[in-house]
Amino acid sequence: MNYLKFAKIYDKLIYDVDYDKIVDFINREKEKYNIKGNSLLELGCGTGNITSKLNGYNIIAMDNSDEMLSLAREKSFGRRNIRFLQGDIRDFSLNKDFDMAIAVLDVFNYITEYDDLLKVFDLVYKHLKKDGLFIFDVNSAYKISEFIGNNIFSDEVDDTLYVWQGSFDEETKINEYLLTFFQKVSGSSYERFDETHRERAYTLEEIYKALDQKGFTEIKVYDSYTYKEVSDKTLRLTFVARKDKDE
Repeated sequence: MNYLKFAKIYDKLIYDVDYDKIVDFINREKEKYNIKGNSLLELGCGTGNITSKLNGYNIIAMDNSDEMLSLAREKSFGRRNIRFLQGDIRDFSLNKDFDMAIAVLDVFNYITEYDDLLKVFDLVYKHLKKDGLFIFDVNSAYKISEFIGNNIFSDEVDDTLYVWQGSFDEETKINEYLLTFFQKVSGSSYERFDETHRERAYTLEEIYKALDQKGFTEIKVYDSYTYKEVSDKTLRLTFVARKDKDE
């Protein structure tokens, strides 16, 4: 994956994401669960769209892409309460405990092995303080298998046209999708480049089981950063879980 090219146009592709809605949800949950501290770990921060909007927190934000992190640092330039780290969220040790941990916009769907998902949940648990809060989302199994999988989408944003073609494997539950970009370089000239992404469709039951297995309690799930109940047509599942206070 050429993150250098992809990082530069990433924000254009997700223009319809309501970041303020996500941040408001995180803040409301912090208040609801009476989290007094303000230390926060963000996994898969990407270009820092959420990071830059989180005010009042001391943040460590991680991503595996140096190119994404470069853009994230630009957005939060001058904010001393944010530290960006390059690293694999399946294998990290920060020697620090956090009041909250978050991972937004289908970070965990990109973890295509269930055992690796368990590793991440275990690491989050170990890096949270007692009563610490864990908030994250996943694209639902319905969205990946029915809405995205085996479908073709196209869109044009500013000087970039892209075509998205999904291919869902019923056995592995992995959707592999090819994104073909045509980016204007000058006049009527366009440069083409391709990206291949893979996301796994995790069921609600699988996520519950993984969280429970790693010791999380008070597990709640909502429809896309609202307090609506989920349905079989929910596209994005938002989870809130807590570390055992007696741990």
